[in-house]
Amino acid sequence: MKKVNFKKVLLTLVAVFSLMVFGVEQAEAQAINEFSTGLYDPAPGTFLGSSEAQDILVNTITSLKNGVTPGTPAYTAAQKVGLYYNGIYQELLAGKSVSVAIGVGLASLNDTNGFGSLSRYDLKQLRDGAIVLLQ
Repeated sequence: MKKVNFKKVLLTLVAVFSLMVFGVEQAEAQAINEFSTGLYDPAPGTFLGSSEAQDILVNTITSLKNGVTPGTPAYTAAQKVGLYYNGIYQELLAGKSVSVAIGVGLASLNDTNGFGSLSRYDLKQLRDGAIVLLQ
């Protein structure tokens, strides 16, 4: 009787372990799909014209600079967003479309300006904010 119980417990453990591994693989696949679009690729959607987008970016950058106290976490966050929006603005001045500028503008957040340690999630949040702002 003990051998039968041992086999049942062993088979149950193997089945549970197999399902756990399968579940982890499925969760990883979902997480990868969420970020499968290249952050530096052109943004999907319909956007404002280049001159309208430039005006909105300049106004947004100005309001970001004026609304916070230097040295605070809010200032650091506003500085990060402002730097990204300035990167988009510079790409628009270089003749790129709004869609392309949103993706390529992320390159303005790098190690030389102190924001090189941003996670992929942070970059995606910034990109999504720019997409909403310029649509």
